[in-house]
Amino acid sequence: FKNIVDTGKISIIQTNHRRCTLGHMHYSIKPIHPEVKKLWEELENNHKTFHEYGVQLINLAQNGRAVTEGPALVPKVEKCLAELESEEKRLVELIQSLSAQGVRIF
Repeated sequence: FKNIVDTGKISIIQTNHRRCTLGHMHYSIKPIHPEVKKLWEELENNHKTFHEYGVQLINLAQNGRAVTEGPALVPKVEKCLAELESEEKRLVELIQSLSAQGVRIF
């Protein structure tokens, strides 16, 4: 992402939220536990948004505006990534806790 912003040249980034590593895992299993399901859905929203920023940047690069307008996306991407990482951490901790109690999650 940052490389495209810095150079204006398109490089390979995954813009489809279903095809990245997280997307493959996220859409292949469905939680049944209510708390896990809620966090799962919150993660999905930020995950989609994260990939949408990639689409926006590719469009800027294709129109020769990545270097001038792309930097405005960087703080948004960093904030979204931090939220994703926080959500993933909370989700993993919840799943580990419930699993240790023998609660069915998926």
